[in-house]
Amino acid sequence: MGEWIISIPVWGQRYVKIFAEQCRPALLAAAERAQHSVRFLIHTDEASSEPIRLSLGQVEHELRPLPKADQWWQQMTLAHREVLKLAQSGVIVMPLTADMIVSPEVFEACARRFNEGKRLILCCGIRAVDDGTLPNRSSSRELLGWAWAHRHALTTESMWPDGRSGNWTGIYFERDENVVFHARYPHPIAVMPHGHRDRFFPTIDCNYSENFRRDEVHVVTSPDELAAIEMSPREKALEFVDPSFSERVKRGSLQALNEMSGWIYDHRISIQGDPALVDNDAGIRPPQPSRKHHLWHRARRFR
Repeated sequence: MGEWIISIPVWGQRYVKIFAEQCRPALLAAAERAQHSVRFLIHTDEASSEPIRLSLGQVEHELRPLPKADQWWQQMTLAHREVLKLAQSGVIVMPLTADMIVSPEVFEACARRFNEGKRLILCCGIRAVDDGTLPNRSSSRELLGWAWAHRHALTTESMWPDGRSGNWTGIYFERDENVVFHARYPHPIAVMPHGHRDRFFPTIDCNYSENFRRDEVHVVTSPDELAAIEMSPREKALEFVDPSFSERVKRGSLQALNEMSGWIYDHRISIQGDPALVDNDAGIRPPQPSRKHHLWHRARRFR
C-alpha cells in the first residue's frame, strides 16, 4: 500500500482547537493501529499556522497557504482539489474537514477495500453537536451510536418523515431505535486518485463520486466497518424548508438524483441496531435518476 496523505483545510480558532484535540488524535490512533505512516497536508492561514504546527509536533506534515476565494467552501474545495492533483500513482488521499472524527478501524478497512480493487470509499458522516463532550471512539459502532445520541439539528432535520432539510445529504429512517441512512452525498473518506479525477462542485462530498465507475466505489453500509462523524456547533444551520420530506416526496418535489447519487441512495447504511427491523424506508425514494449535466462545469472559474 502506498503513501497516505491526510488533506485537511484548517483555519480559525474553533477549527484549530477541534483539530488539535479530537481530529488529529483520532487519526493518529487509527494509523498506529493499522501500522500505517501518514503525512498531513494542511491548508491554513497565517494566524493558524503556528498552533497547527505545534499540535502536530514530530508528525510528518506540510503546511500550505489557504487558497484565496470569496467563500469558505470555495477555499475548502480548492484545497482538496490541489492535493488530489499532487497525488502520485498509488498514493491514498483522505480529504477530510477539521471537525471530522474517525473511528479506529478507518485505515484497516480502507486498505482492505483498496486491495479488492476499489478506488473510492464513501461513508456516512453524521453531524453531532460539539458541546465539549468527547466522542466514544472505542469502535466504529460506538462512535456512530454516540453521534446518534448527540445528533445535531442538521441530522434531526434529515430524518423521515418530518425532516425539513433543504440541501439534504441523505435521509435517516428510525424504527424502535434501529436506524438506517440513505445517502445522497456521503463523504469520500479515502480515495486512490489517478488520471484527471479532481472534478467536483461545490464541495468534495457533493459529487466527487461521479469521477468513478460504480465498480470502483465502495459505500460503507456496516456500522462495524468504519465510521466518521462531524462535530458541529449547536448554532450551525444550513437551510430548513417547508414542507417536510414526506410531503415533498408525495408531491414529487424532492431534488432529483442523478445516476451515481441514485445508485448510492439505494444502499441501506446501518447506523445502529438491526437494519432488518427498519421498514419505514421501503419505497421512499426521490425522483428517478436523471441525466442532468454535471454541476462541476459551474466551478471552472475556481480551477
